[in-house]
Amino acid sequence: MKKWLAPLVVVAMSIAGCTSKVPAVQSSASPRTPASQAVQHSPVGQPGQSAPTESIVPSQLQMVDEAIGWATTGDGVFRTSDGGRIWTSVNPPDFGPIATGAGSRIVPPGYFYGQENAWVVGPTVVDKDSKGSTPVFYTHDGGQTWQRTTVAAGQFQIAAFSDAQHGWGFTEAHATAMGIYTLFRTQDGGATWTQIATNRYGVKDNFPGVYMITGFTFRNESDGWATGRVRDVPLLWLYRTQDGGATWREQALALPAELKERPITTGQVRFFDQQNAMLQVTGRCSDTEECLSLYHSTDAGATWHGTTLLKYSAAGSFSYDFIDADRGVATDGDKVYTTADGGQHWTASAPNISLKGIKTLDFTTPATGWAVTESQLLKTTDGGLTWAPVMFNTGSPR
Repeated sequence: MKKWLAPLVVVAMSIAGCTSKVPAVQSSASPRTPASQAVQHSPVGQPGQSAPTESIVPSQLQMVDEAIGWATTGDGVFRTSDGGRIWTSVNPPDFGPIATGAGSRIVPPGYFYGQENAWVVGPTVVDKDSKGSTPVFYTHDGGQTWQRTTVAAGQFQIAAFSDAQHGWGFTEAHATAMGIYTLFRTQDGGATWTQIATNRYGVKDNFPGVYMITGFTFRNESDGWATGRVRDVPLLWLYRTQDGGATWREQALALPAELKERPITTGQVRFFDQQNAMLQVTGRCSDTEECLSLYHSTDAGATWHGTTLLKYSAAGSFSYDFIDADRGVATDGDKVYTTADGGQHWTASAPNISLKGIKTLDFTTPATGWAVTESQLLKTTDGGLTWAPVMFNTGSPR
């Protein structure tokens, strides 16, 4: 079973420089909200009643272990309990895909915590006064039943959960080089959400300024980290809270020399247990190469130390995953890179097929992993050397 805690999954379409397991968040406008805003809650009962039968490529895949996993597609939310042989539709009632202008359908990525807990958001509803609200659906029994709540904010996104009860979400808008963020918190599993921080102009400024947030991670209900990207500046943007997100302070870390000349992206902090954590930084280190720099902490994020750089082709997308603090796999589509010492050393190999267009790598053991590309769902059982296409077969709903 995977040991890292509280992965971030937010509404996202792209990331500057690479595609990782934790993508950058999509820009979206949101209306102004009051300093404290609770939400309404109502039960909604059983999951949806239909499931597609064709094989499709999931837009999001997260395996909890070798048997149980979650996925989202243009048709909604799915769950497997047999290692991906059959995917069962577990859509909340009245929850469906969002039509796009191109004639396709999307479902905003969900946030999944363990085998039983999931949260997904629906499309924002705007009332006659141009005030937005966002429906949030949540389950604590693996999708067998869902509850619905409404956050009085447009384009609300789920950010992180430290356990099944304590979670954070946010809204985002952009004004030139600065992102405008409002942070919310739940302490009852998603039933109610309260605004706790913002960097919105003219409102109490208790969240730091940044161009784009790339991740939130909380080790427990108090101790958390925010990571982001500063536009056109090679700055490692890392902030920490120790009061559940009400206040934040910067954590200054030095960059490798190769990443000091061009803009970089600070990726999400990952915790493998309560003490061991990892932070990733990516950026262009030459005209043809991108670099991945990993920072490790063994004292719950109090101090960090860097590793050697992994250099890979800047021509395509990039994704990586770590099974634990030592063992990881990465790919730029042409090569598969593996490490057994937390990124101090990497071994490059040529996979049996191209992984071009890689969107997600997800390993549950050093041998067993999944890959989602732009056109295929793939699986490996030998650590990434050999990949085979997998049919995303959907079964009947529970």
